[in-house]
Order: sequence, then C-alpha cells, then structure tokens
Amino acid sequence: MIRQPYTLVLNVELYRHDGQFWAEPLWHKDLFLHLTTIEQLSLVCPVRDALPPSGWIACDTLKLTIVSVPPLGRLSWLRIPEIAWIIRRAIRPAEIVHIGVAGWPFPLGWIAMPLARRAQKFLVIVIESSFWRVDESKASFLKILKSRIYEKLNVACVNACDICFFTSETYRQELGHEATGSLHVLPASWLDERQLIAPEDISGKFKNGSEFRLLFAGRLTEAKGILVLLNAIEMSSVTIDIIGEGEFGTRCREIAARFPNRVRVLDPVPYGDQFSALLDGYHAIIVPTLSDEQPRILLDAFSRGLPAIASDRSGNLDFVRPGETGWLVHAGDAAALADAMDKVARNPVECEAMGQTARQYIRHQTHEAMHRERAEKILSAMPTRGC
Repeated sequence: MIRQPYTLVLNVELYRHDGQFWAEPLWHKDLFLHLTTIEQLSLVCPVRDALPPSGWIACDTLKLTIVSVPPLGRLSWLRIPEIAWIIRRAIRPAEIVHIGVAGWPFPLGWIAMPLARRAQKFLVIVIESSFWRVDESKASFLKILKSRIYEKLNVACVNACDICFFTSETYRQELGHEATGSLHVLPASWLDERQLIAPEDISGKFKNGSEFRLLFAGRLTEAKGILVLLNAIEMSSVTIDIIGEGEFGTRCREIAARFPNRVRVLDPVPYGDQFSALLDGYHAIIVPTLSDEQPRILLDAFSRGLPAIASDRSGNLDFVRPGETGWLVHAGDAAALADAMDKVARNPVECEAMGQTARQYIRHQTHEAMHRERAEKILSAMPTRGC
C-alpha cells in the first residue's frame, strides 16, 4: 500500500451534478482500483457542471479528493495560468505526482511536470499510446509539426520522471532512451479474474460443430486497420463479424450488404460480462492495427481463449507470438491478411491450441494485478531519491 499522499493529474473528464462527481463506467472502475493500492489519492482533472451521460457512476469522494480544472476546449490555452495555479496548489501536499501525456487540446501533464519537478516531488508517468504520431509521408506540414512538438514534449516528460511505465517495449525504447528514471513495461489490462474462461470451455466451442467465425472489435477508424480488413474480406471467404463505432461504419455496412451470408455488423455491447459472452461466440480475433498502440482487445480475447490474427505493429508484438498465441501479418497488407484468415479458418485444431496458450499467457495479467505491480514498483523506486 502506498501511504504517501499521491496526486494524479489527467485529462479524463468528470461531471459534477447534484452534489456528486460522476465518471464514465470504465474510468470509474480504473480510478477506484487505484484506491486498492493508494491510501491518500487526489485527482486533478477537468470537471463539467452538467447532468452526466446515461450510465455514468457517482464517485465516492469520502475515499477520493477531486480537484477540478475548467473543462478543456479550443480556448483553454488562454487559461493555462489559471490551470497551472490550480495544479500547483493540488500537488503541494503530495509526495508522489502521477501524470499522463494524453488529452486535447494539451495534456495537463505538460503543466504538472515542471511544477512537480520544481517542488521536488516523486514523479510517475504512464505512457499508453502514441496517438500524436503521424505517417509523415502522408500528413500535412501542420500535422507533422504538431506531431513533432508532442513527441519532444512527451519525451521531456518521460526524462523528468523518477519512474516510467510503458505499455510496450517499443515505447520504452523510443520514448525512454534518454531517461534516467526507473523504466518498466507494464501492459494495460482491464481484465477481472472472473473473465478468464475455463480451459475446457475453450475446447467446447470447437467441438460443438458451430460455424468457424472471426471477430473484429474496435473503433472503425483507419488507425485500427478497418480499411485493410474490409479489403481483405473481399479477397477471402471467411465468416466474420464487425463490432464498433467510427467514421467507417457506413463502409462496413456496405461490405456486409455485399456479403450477407458471411459478414455482419453488430451493435456495440457494454464492456464486461456482456462483452465476454459475445467473445465466446467466436474462434479468433482480428487486430489489423496500423498504429503502435497496445490494443486492449488482445487481452480480452486471450482471456476467452481466442488467438489473434494481428498486424506486426509494436503494440501487438508483446502479445501475439507466432505459433503460440496467434499469427502476424505485415501491417497494411490486405492480401496477406485475407490469406491468413482463410488458413486459420481451415485449421481449427491449431486455432484451439493457440487459444489455450493465449489464455494461459495472460492469466495473471488482470486489472487489479496491474495496479498492484505498479504500486510495488513505485515503492521500490522511491528510496533511490530518499523518499
């Protein structure tokens, strides 16, 4: 248990209504798992005074101190002095300051880092994505410039921190190559232990004679590889379902209309038990991402005994091991993806064996275990600064 006062500075927005703070369900779950390892937690984040969206959950503020900054928007750059004053006051009593570098129009971590460094706080950072990066061969000058500014500032944040957590080894190497703090690779997981399927149930789905079916579950965006998948579907004969929301939803429905006997577009289902039940209707997952982010769907799929056909991007490489937990294809290669999907559909015995291995591989990588390991590493690192 971390008993030192701990301040978390993130862009994730809360709502304030009827005397309470409200959080999106998945963030509420993650936020309160922090409290299983942190005794005194303060959260600095944007707060919107309005009726929360349907399904949001009230926060127990007896266990958590919430310090609000104004909702962030296009003109928030003009309010940086005000935001900095709020953050400075919030981190004053803390011994540990935890920042992130995600968020629009700018990460609050950019403001918190120099304030915490100057106040000689123990600084923690978690890097879960590299959303700011662009393909410079295709991007405009302004997007390239913004990407390089984000990269430089985020590397500076990493270099300033006493302990850094990355969701992939590639992030550790690329963003932490000049860092002097303690560096750790700790994949992001939202799994609960009860989500792990029994090994015999994995075998059962392959023995019941059901049609071999693949699943894509994710945002319907270019970065997630949905356009590559749609091209691959046209070149293959697999039966596949697509679930998610995003800018290419119409394109997905057009493909489903062209191949109604083997392609469906499903409505999203809530994360948790309903999503786990959905996964049980499939034999393998498709993860054709073009970005370097670690897709959390991999852990969800593995927990239910589904191996992955995935692109060879760095976010996938720590989980998808060819011949063990899935198959890798070159990112952006629709023909290779189509060929891999057809081969997997013709070989359910190999698919089942990989599903068993995948489930075994992540059986200890639960959401709670992630928080516990992070806390243990923070406590181990603190004596190096005499904390």
